Amino acid sequence: MKTSTAFFFCFFYIFTFSQRHLTAVLIVKENNDSLRVKVDIPMIKESSRVNIDEDSFFRKVKVVDDNGKKLYTVQPQDIKELSFSDLDGKKKIYHKEISRNRLMQLLYDGNIKLYKQFIPQMHYTAIYYLFLDSKREPIKVGLFENNEKILLRITESKPELINKIKELKGGEDEMIEILKEFEES
Repeated sequence: MKTSTAFFFCFFYIFTFSQRHLTAVLIVKENNDSLRVKVDIPMIKESSRVNIDEDSFFRKVKVVDDNGKKLYTVQPQDIKELSFSDLDGKKKIYHKEISRNRLMQLLYDGNIKLYKQFIPQMHYTAIYYLFLDSKREPIKVGLFENNEKILLRITESKPELINKIKELKGGEDEMIEILKEFEES
């Protein structure tokens, strides 16, 4: 009974509070052609944060008309960059993943780049973070390394960041702030 009640409330929440938005999107294709199109992107505004359902477009981008009717699909292998503004007006940028046919979100663009990857699993989409060094090469990650250990290794030349990194709660905003602080000082 508890399981079915929890299941019901999850679907109720999703259908009640999730809003589909015909979002103006700029797609820069691999051949540098630009497309200004609309895409139906589910977004939820939760207090100070907007959650975007990347699962609806990271594998294929369905371009729609003003009524939400699908016109055509753009595959990630043809996309160099996809960008739009979320419900708070913050710009979101997605790039083609280097070795796979899907998009990943650019979270931080400095000497070190931080991407959020979406990896399809059997029943859900897992989220991983990819760090690229100043040469745009992936920073190697050990089998049991978490984001804290990776950040400690990346920022080892700035020991003043150690305590801040060890207090990480796993949030993207915290990782971005640490990378900014590392590059600014």
